[in-house]
Amino acid sequence: MKALKTKMRGLDKSQFKRLKELTVHAKNLYNQTLWTLRQAFYVTGLYFPYPKMDKVILPVKNLEGEINHKLLKARISQQTLRRLDKNFKSFFKCHQDYQKNSGKYFGPPKPSLFKCKQYDNLNL
Repeated sequence: MKALKTKMRGLDKSQFKRLKELTVHAKNLYNQTLWTLRQAFYVTGLYFPYPKMDKVILPVKNLEGEINHKLLKARISQQTLRRLDKNFKSFFKCHQDYQKNSGKYFGPPKPSLFKCKQYDNLNL
């Protein structure tokens, strides 16, 4: 996967601050949903696809008492959840391929990692 880095020019301080806040909220939504999915998968062995994931994560509050899903516009939060869904589908596909052809992998595939606080640069 290639990363595209774009420099945002022409933003004043308030616009840049708002953009930074939005990326932090998107990262928090991603991490919160990932944690919920991993816990559900380890306990039940089941995976929630995107439609169920969206309904489950919608009322969940973060540590500050806010709902991450509602801090972003609907399109942005849905795209964040779809990206996580795509990552999990890729993990399951790799895991099945690892069961058949373990020689072409260096080790067993692992699920998505959490986004670091330092790197809050998710696409919006």
